[in-house]
Amino acid sequence: MTQARDAGLHVRYEITGLILDALPIPRNADAVIVEANVRLPAGSPREKQNFTLQWSANESRIPAELVASDEARKFLRVIFRLSVPEHATRAVIRWCEHSLGEVDVPVVAMNEVIDAFMLEMPTVHASLGGRAIAGRTFVTGQAKNLFASAVVRNSHLLAATRDFGLCVQIHDAHGERLGTADIPFTSDEMRMKQTLATAQLPKLTRIGVYEISWHLASRCLASLRIRVVAKRTFLRSLRVSATRFVLEKTDGTRQCVRALPGCHGKFNLDSVERLAPVFYVASSEPGVAGLAPFTLRALIGDTLTTLAIEKEVLVTDGLRAVSLHTLPVSEVGNIKHFTLATGDKILGNLPLEPAPAADFNAEGGFAPLDDFLWSPAAEEQLNDRLGKLLDGD
Repeated sequence: MTQARDAGLHVRYEITGLILDALPIPRNADAVIVEANVRLPAGSPREKQNFTLQWSANESRIPAELVASDEARKFLRVIFRLSVPEHATRAVIRWCEHSLGEVDVPVVAMNEVIDAFMLEMPTVHASLGGRAIAGRTFVTGQAKNLFASAVVRNSHLLAATRDFGLCVQIHDAHGERLGTADIPFTSDEMRMKQTLATAQLPKLTRIGVYEISWHLASRCLASLRIRVVAKRTFLRSLRVSATRFVLEKTDGTRQCVRALPGCHGKFNLDSVERLAPVFYVASSEPGVAGLAPFTLRALIGDTLTTLAIEKEVLVTDGLRAVSLHTLPVSEVGNIKHFTLATGDKILGNLPLEPAPAADFNAEGGFAPLDDFLWSPAAEEQLNDRLGKLLDGD
């Protein structure tokens, strides 16, 4: 806050009903407020017309708007409320013909305010499965709401942007504007230099590409593209990249393992109460966030049995652990493998047996493993073994 402390002078400004101290003063402010704290000898004239303010570039004097007595600190509060000058200037405060002090009144032009406005981290969030998830690809008909958000900041208070209408626009692939969402600031936000701005977007029901852009006055601050894809496209993009077992032990701890503990074809599950098959699923669609139905089945003997069904599981292009069911170890003995499917598509299998060692045949090649069910877990074990061979272990 710029002030002449020795003279007891303070400069503030009013905008949209707020009295703000941070300077400089934006040119679109409603008024400049200059306050002088004055001590006068007893019996001295104290009427408003005895106190005047004069701009350095103007000979006319402006009388005070209010003179109030502060009995506790025994001084007068002399307040001037004036129109915002065109440019930065200096104010001289007088009592009668005596100068009480001078103070700078910095003013910033509106083009400088707009040029100083910055927008960071523009993001689109969708309301999916009871949570807000960021993405740039969404599944048609799934998102209950779409929100555009960004961190906005300025070297001046955000109140200075009140006349320029920060907004978010959405256009389709042909450039047709589908809607505009204004972003008003609260009084608390207007007192700050940065905030998180959020706008709700219209529902996008058609498959295609859309552009989301943030605007202030005539400036386009940022833009990004999002896609809306069909559900079948999303489901076709799902892949199982890895599998694990989560073991719930008798001591209450949990352990995540690639294969069940044991050796020579026998499991060692004495300290385990329950286990859960885990499939790590991701989509190959970049930046996608969508809800997928999953079915977990187990091959028990020669019978394929459904263990669990989840109709809406959130999946992105990052690995998501899908664990639909836990079962006691007493039921594990007859299970050959677990299967995760979405609709009619099998995404992956998780055998209970680890991948067997490959044997060489008489011709020097590998003997085929006709009865082994290949899986992501077996793929990991193979890569692990190959890595050790290449490292010389």
